[in-house]
Amino acid sequence: MTDDSLPRENLNRELEDEAEAVFSLEVVRSGQFVIQSRDRHDAGVDLTLEAIENGKHTNVRVLAQLKGTTRAENADGTVSVSVAISNVTYLGQQPFSFYVCFHRPTGRLLVRTAESVLTEVDGKPDQATIAIRFSESFDAEWKNHIHTQAIMATHARRLHASKWKYLARAEAGSHKTALPEYIDVPPGKDDASQLLVRLYELGEDQLISAGFEQFIASLGWGHPALRYVYMAEINLGSRHRAFCRQRIEDAIAFLSRDSDFHPASRNYCIGNAHATIGQYAEACDAFRKAIGFGGSQSGVSEGSPAESGEGLPGNSFMSQVWKNFGSSLLEVDKPEEAFDAFQYAVSLNPSLAEGWYSLGSMRLERGDVEDADRFYSKAIRLSDRDMALGAHGRRAIARIEGGRLCDALDDLIQIMQHRPMPDWGPGFILNFFEAYSVNDTPQAGCLDEFKASAAQLVPEFAELHKALARW
Repeated sequence: MTDDSLPRENLNRELEDEAEAVFSLEVVRSGQFVIQSRDRHDAGVDLTLEAIENGKHTNVRVLAQLKGTTRAENADGTVSVSVAISNVTYLGQQPFSFYVCFHRPTGRLLVRTAESVLTEVDGKPDQATIAIRFSESFDAEWKNHIHTQAIMATHARRLHASKWKYLARAEAGSHKTALPEYIDVPPGKDDASQLLVRLYELGEDQLISAGFEQFIASLGWGHPALRYVYMAEINLGSRHRAFCRQRIEDAIAFLSRDSDFHPASRNYCIGNAHATIGQYAEACDAFRKAIGFGGSQSGVSEGSPAESGEGLPGNSFMSQVWKNFGSSLLEVDKPEEAFDAFQYAVSLNPSLAEGWYSLGSMRLERGDVEDADRFYSKAIRLSDRDMALGAHGRRAIARIEGGRLCDALDDLIQIMQHRPMPDWGPGFILNFFEAYSVNDTPQAGCLDEFKASAAQLVPEFAELHKALARW
């Protein structure tokens, strides 16, 4: 009897049995999953796999749907199987689910993630079926990839849940909004890479950090897009937010090997990474390299910096390099070179608020309160809220030391006017009045006006009002 004379149901059943046997053997050989359940239906065979980690069951589950075909390969070596779009939508509800195709003529097992198929379905709203083209092999690399993804995603969810429980016990309140949200990273390398780059462009460093392990699992070690994962972690450290030191150290190693990254940008990032973990001498070395690759011919050790940055490529970027270089020079006790670096930074980009702020701080430390006032004023005009408030506080010190009490109190009022007031605000204002004898200042009459403003702006600040009553 020929195959054509057999009932169609029996032919399909034979193909399904063979496909399931081949697939099951591959799963057993991997040692990374066990098959927990099977369900045969018209669309194929659904298999629920449980991930095994260190020889132990994890209860981390992924869903696979098995297809079999006897059709010849396409001209490009891919294999196509027609599937109902409703089936794709069904399977795509489960994270990390995938289709496996057994190609009987070649004995190959091929694989596609349900999510990657869903992206094609979105562009075909009126179709009932879709032809899934399989090209990837269900090999050891792919199995390891999906296993790592599923495990890491579950760990991330548990970590996120644990943070919420901890904060709830600690009566977190408004701190909840500061928590990084949980993120589902798509399993495909292209999709994960596009998502990562877009999040980085949007400045979502905390969100990227929260999904760190998942991006690693999706992209694999060595993928060029990982530079954005590491740069996000460096950004968090540079902004004095919570970061992982080990990731910063890994970032330095990764970026040092990233030959596709422009050398000026690469060394700038490496310099920031070293500075984040307190390795300031190494940071200075990296920033010098970035400056060399960036096209500037001026060095702070060779005399006064240029008056302008005309003719230099990427002035905005290079100004930030020089500014960060100056900050690291300060940490290695080279204040004169640091000041020159800050000056050169603002000559390249006069809108660099951080540069003006740093110049103001250095002048204030030297007692040059007029220059400090001038530099802080520029920083206030150019900076965002957080830096502007800090500059108001520092300018208040410069002004009171210059005998300008009324102007100094105006800066303190600027701090109190912001809602919410920065965490450091109340303590700073109290310390200001403890440090300076305002009653002995010729302009002490301004104090009554300040007291009235404080009573209106921060009525809840009882400790300040008690202190003010003594003056």
